[in-house]
Amino acid sequence: MSYGGNVEGYLLKIDGDEARTVYCILDEGILQYFSRMGGELLGAIALSGSKVDVFLLPPVDELGQVPHQFRVDAQSRNLPNRRRNNRQPMNDGKIRTITFAGSTREVADQWAISILNWNRYSWEDGQIICSSKDEYRNLQKIISRSGTTNEKTTVCSTHYSEPRSSSIIKMHIF
Repeated sequence: MSYGGNVEGYLLKIDGDEARTVYCILDEGILQYFSRMGGELLGAIALSGSKVDVFLLPPVDELGQVPHQFRVDAQSRNLPNRRRNNRQPMNDGKIRTITFAGSTREVADQWAISILNWNRYSWEDGQIICSSKDEYRNLQKIISRSGTTNEKTTVCSTHYSEPRSSSIIKMHIF
């Protein structure tokens, strides 16, 4: 089985001392992450036209640390031409970095390979990367075992009519 092309599944998005369960979709050179499957778009990182690196972060055994992390770095390859009459600002070529965590090391590895190889396999059928049927629940258990506190926020439900709870986690850094 090749890992690349269009993939989707639940991951933890790590941002400083917070972790949040997000639903990620890698499709046509864009990695997007949502509040849940079919939920609000929280962010995206363009892989197309960028130099992309993915780093598997070393395992951590400390309380308050989420295991199975990987980091995605993307830097735009081309700076747009700036003409005298063009008011469009130049791209500064900054590296965009996002850290995610999978429910298992295998899930993190599969996502890392898929992100690195997205353009080689983009013509293949889409696939869902997960370690079990209920990936969301597995990620919540990882957060719980890491000793972090769970903060609830409200996001739209599948039908966009009833509020639904989503998790943002504050991690303790030691």
